[in-house]
Amino acid sequence: MKTLLTFFAIAFMAALLASCQKDISKQAGVPVVNSKVKTYTEEVTSASVGHVVNTYNVLYDGSNRLTSLISATNAGDKFMYNYVSANKYTFDIFSSNMVTIHEDLYINGSAFLDSTFQYNDTKDSTGEKYIYNGTNQVTTMKEYDYGDGSSTLTNTISYKYNTDGDLLTATGSDFNVDNYEYYTDSSYVTPLIIGPLNSNSTKKFHLIKKYTLISNNTVVGSAMYTYTFDSSNRISTEKQILNDGSIVLKTYTYF
Repeated sequence: MKTLLTFFAIAFMAALLASCQKDISKQAGVPVVNSKVKTYTEEVTSASVGHVVNTYNVLYDGSNRLTSLISATNAGDKFMYNYVSANKYTFDIFSSNMVTIHEDLYINGSAFLDSTFQYNDTKDSTGEKYIYNGTNQVTTMKEYDYGDGSSTLTNTISYKYNTDGDLLTATGSDFNVDNYEYYTDSSYVTPLIIGPLNSNSTKKFHLIKKYTLISNNTVVGSAMYTYTFDSSNRISTEKQILNDGSIVLKTYTYF
């Protein structure tokens, strides 16, 4: 299921699972900096895809919730969020104005992600269920496939954290293990390009230094991360160098 080119998914999970982090609003004398992203660019260079650059304009609603990432070169290619209710929002990926993936996301009473249901244009249906500990960290995630009116549990992932709340490992019953290492000297507000977090968030996170994917006790891939920052100490670029030589460069501008 996982490949080393699922960078958006890796970023999403790292942000989602690091739910027990430092809050800069409680640090005296430290101004709260707007992390609302204006444009997001992802540049990929690899033997498999060549050189591909995509830039997205990022939009928010009146509550500063992310609503869309729209391609700057083809408005029909986009990521769309719709806030149906306090307990549900939807996420759609469009290619040339056609929905290729739709996902329903359900929020629990503590305002954290409870479960998801996803289907795509090839009629595959999957779901996820999240289980938390007393400090609102995800400890377990269950993955399901749906078909013929029933669901089948396909994978159970267990998560472990360090004392700072950084996600260290995600171990699946499918024999895949995600390992994360961090830069621990400083922490930063993460660029908000993933709903439903809103741009008033003041959470600070340690930045990923290395990601390693192990399958059946064998390392099948890894990525090293480096960053640059703007004058407000927000992330300007995130560079990922994979073990196969592929490079992903993410660039952010802010409002």
